[in-house]
Amino acid sequence: MTKEYEEYLESPQWKAFRKKAFAHYGRKCDRCPKTTTLQIHHLHYNNIFHEELEDVRVLCKAHHEETHGIKQPKAKKSRLTQQQIQSKLDKSARKREKRKKKKLGKLVQDRMYRQHMQAQKPKRKQVHKPKNKIKRINPKLPSAFAILQMKEKRIAWQMRVVE
Repeated sequence: MTKEYEEYLESPQWKAFRKKAFAHYGRKCDRCPKTTTLQIHHLHYNNIFHEELEDVRVLCKAHHEETHGIKQPKAKKSRLTQQQIQSKLDKSARKREKRKKKKLGKLVQDRMYRQHMQAQKPKRKQVHKPKNKIKRINPKLPSAFAILQMKEKRIAWQMRVVE
């Protein structure tokens, strides 16, 4: 790619043409249903810098590189055999089971310890307290006894004022 061509691809003229091409052909690869990584491909470079819509196509990056003969790196294949993969899975499953047993063992030990400690404690005698207290309907309001005291104080104060 020449420096002049690279500059052209960054120019507002190319960006406007690119939008026009997407509007004309749609935002979809010409060869596959892909709608991401889309690029404009020149069918020929005869009208470079003065392209027409017939001179270009919309392609995804993979098909654009394939058209230009650029090889894409293939995904790495797993080098493990099925037997090795199964072995690793079995090993991780065994570790998981071991952790579960260890945790369960701790829980059982804790429970046994708590039961032992409960048996060692002397049992308290439960003392039943008399339920003579009057329960308030609303704890924020004063009790009946407090209301009586307030009435007595008010009466005593009124008597002082009268005297």
